[in-house]
Amino acid sequence: MQGSGGARGRIAATARDILEEDLTRRLPIAARAERCETSPTVLKEAFHATYGMPVYEWFRRRRMVAATRMIVRTSMPIHEIGASVGYANASKFARAFKDVFGMGPSELRRRCIASGRLPDLDPADASEAGPGGRPGAKS
Repeated sequence: MQGSGGARGRIAATARDILEEDLTRRLPIAARAERCETSPTVLKEAFHATYGMPVYEWFRRRRMVAATRMIVRTSMPIHEIGASVGYANASKFARAFKDVFGMGPSELRRRCIASGRLPDLDPADASEAGPGGRPGAKS
């Protein structure tokens, strides 16, 4: 993406690595910025310029991508999947999942079982999601 080079690109990449360390933990932006040795404002600007979305939105989508993999590849209960990506409340997890993918996690699992196929909801990177958060969505 435009603006991903140089110092700001490195700041954004470091922040992304920090986020990837633990998808269950929501660090305050000030703590992330401190670990990136920059200010919260510079971190937010660098991240948005590099990944095309705010830090929290990228983090939420990344958590949902991880959840999608578990939903379609395991028989783990939905509430446990939600907890494994940082949602203590199953209904908040289901709502966040639907916001990102346009369907709830149980519906996704039912569709996979019914069709015998894996869905096209598993981007390699959360930043590949299109408008409305759905991977492959057209602008």
